[in-house]
Amino acid sequence: MKKQLQLIIYTLFIILTGLTVYGQNTIVLIFRKMKMKSLGILFLIIFILSSCNSDDTPAQLLTRGVVALETAQLSQFDVNTDLEISIETIDGFTVDQINVLRNDEIVANAVISDNSATFSSSNLIPFESTISLDLEYTVSNGNTFKILREEVDILDPFFFTQEMPTLSFRDSSAIEYGSFMVDATIDNVNVEWKVGENGTFVNATGVFETDSDAFPLSADTYIDQFGAMKGDTLFIRLNATSGSIVKEIETSIVLVPQSFGVDLELKIGSIASINETNLFDPNVFSEGDDMADIVFNGPQGISVNEDTDISFVRINTTEEPEDFYATYNDVEVAKANFDAGTPQTSLQVNVGDIYVYKAIRDLKIDSDIVVDIESYGIILITEITETVENLEIDFNVKENTIIE
Repeated sequence: MKKQLQLIIYTLFIILTGLTVYGQNTIVLIFRKMKMKSLGILFLIIFILSSCNSDDTPAQLLTRGVVALETAQLSQFDVNTDLEISIETIDGFTVDQINVLRNDEIVANAVISDNSATFSSSNLIPFESTISLDLEYTVSNGNTFKILREEVDILDPFFFTQEMPTLSFRDSSAIEYGSFMVDATIDNVNVEWKVGENGTFVNATGVFETDSDAFPLSADTYIDQFGAMKGDTLFIRLNATSGSIVKEIETSIVLVPQSFGVDLELKIGSIASINETNLFDPNVFSEGDDMADIVFNGPQGISVNEDTDISFVRINTTEEPEDFYATYNDVEVAKANFDAGTPQTSLQVNVGDIYVYKAIRDLKIDSDIVVDIESYGIILITEITETVENLEIDFNVKENTIIE
């Protein structure tokens, strides 16, 4: 309470000083920065002070009322929506008239009802991204005042709720959209799409909700029906209609290769602490761990662990091994390279060797259901270190499941 009283006294001092030095415009600007409840208390104090010593009170302090625009946002569809103005007065006084001005011209006379007033957004057409308004109002004591630069932001009524710049080839997803309106409604939504810049838009099948919904992107549709290929761009266009107004939004999605997951740096060796490892989980490396994919196989190699369905195919390239590995990032290409070679389960390796591999892993859906997941990966042997007690093989590896 003490802080509030100090704030009121300080604010009152600033207002009195502003009135004396600068006049009415300063007090109007201050009013706009204050909350209505604080202004009500302030006017009550001013009323008491002016009643005690009216001869020394500036005429501007006899305002007895203040107004503020409460509607700060509209959509482009809200062309016939009421905007609300709040009114705060001292007991016994009323606000009798409120004019809405745009660029110093009256565009509307607000309809006053008790402690609020309204005017139609139709008076603000044409809409701009931000509309600046002044409120000129008259109090029952005959004084007229103006609230400057009240703003209304005009927002898109229809929008995509998330960005999806890329989609892995053969994967499926959905384009989600939403809406914002104060009072308007959307009559219908139409979805069109095409493959490639030079393609032709066609209507999507199905009925879509007007407020929010999702347009499914199915691989069966964009590949089998439209013939999309890896690297193509899908264009999706949505049209929303509200009365005679149509809003169109468009987005595009590039079909990219199915990339590998995290690039791991692993090691395997002849000593017990590192003689087994998992190719996608670096935390599995201890001897005897039944989750390990591969085991060390002397004198300088690796073998597939028992009961593990993994096999390798050697890749030969004229590129530098590190460069080839760095740019190799397509699971489907890895599958094609694997299928074209002769699988092995035991290898003797050297620095710079590159292998693709296929792994069938169990995925537990719940306690009773386990399904097989097919993954493909690539290995690059980066370093081989031999000591008196140990031979250690360092390698990089990356893999991912394949979408077919």
